Amino acid sequence: STQDQYINLKTPGARLIGGLPSFQEYFNFKNDPVYTAESIGAYRAAIAAGQTPPPLVQAPFLPLKPETANSYEFGYRGLPTRRLLLDAYVYYCEYKDFIGRRAVGRATMPGGIVNPLTTENFSYPENSFQKVKAIGWGFGFDYQLPRKYNLKGNISGDQLNDVPANFVTFFNTPKVRYNIGLSNDGINNSNWGFNAQFRWQSKVDWEGTFASGEIPAFSTLDAQVSYKFPAIRSMIKLGASNLLNKYYVSALGNPEIGGVYYVSFGYNVF
Repeated sequence: STQDQYINLKTPGARLIGGLPSFQEYFNFKNDPVYTAESIGAYRAAIAAGQTPPPLVQAPFLPLKPETANSYEFGYRGLPTRRLLLDAYVYYCEYKDFIGRRAVGRATMPGGIVNPLTTENFSYPENSFQKVKAIGWGFGFDYQLPRKYNLKGNISGDQLNDVPANFVTFFNTPKVRYNIGLSNDGINNSNWGFNAQFRWQSKVDWEGTFASGEIPAFSTLDAQVSYKFPAIRSMIKLGASNLLNKYYVSALGNPEIGGVYYVSFGYNVF
């Protein structure tokens, strides 16, 4: 992307730079090189243990190439019965020259590489030297129960494999997530209705330019009740997203999200 080529942004953790060769010249990496984060970590650990530190590994800064992908998907969507809709899929994607980011650093003073406070950190885009593979799947259903009740749900998963060590991919997707819901827009042929849905997703090992870390698994319950006014073709709804007000975060560095409660009135909606 354009950002991968031209970005030059100072963040709390590191300076994000683009993949253009001009950045190497601007920051004088030839005469004042940077070293891979993993080799810096090993160096510091050896010093702390009173051992002879291993040599630091200089970042290679190979020319950046566009990534390519071959993707294959198989799916089914159909009505095995008059009341049941099924939807399922599975996919496989293989990336060549997958673009991620590499963390590197250098000392700001002699011997400063030992101390994080005297180390200047950078992050730059880099191609993976090996093929990276993504695998995903999903299954959903929608079942019309008697007396206007409707039961539906879905479950899906995504995973990235064969990623080089210490390679930042930004593949911030839970391995498994699902939701299941029950609704009825005319309970016992009355004007009353309801809709309830439970959602859950597994933890995510979040990778971001601002910060990286684990986002815990979380679940929410959404619910609403409604009443129709047929004479004026209107409806009033009382509901909540995250009814139980269980706070969660969807991305590292984002604010926590709690419950949202609402009343709505719709005119000429049916």
